[in-house]
Amino acid sequence: SKEVITVSEDTPLEEAARIMADQKIGGLPVMQGKTLSGIITETDLFKVLMELLGDAGLVTRYGLYIWR
Repeated sequence: SKEVITVSEDTPLEEAARIMADQKIGGLPVMQGKTLSGIITETDLFKVLMELLGDAGLVTRYGLYIWR
């Protein structure tokens, strides 16, 4: 069986996001000692990103181009 990747409650959000991206996982258990205290998901990270961009008053449009 695989080892479950977890973070602690004091892990910075940026570090948790990096772990999720590097490990290609969509959710990350948050532990307080040996007790599960929550789960960070991709949706949580997107919500934070949208709040940060909205609070900064940034209006930017990005394009995605797919080369065939």
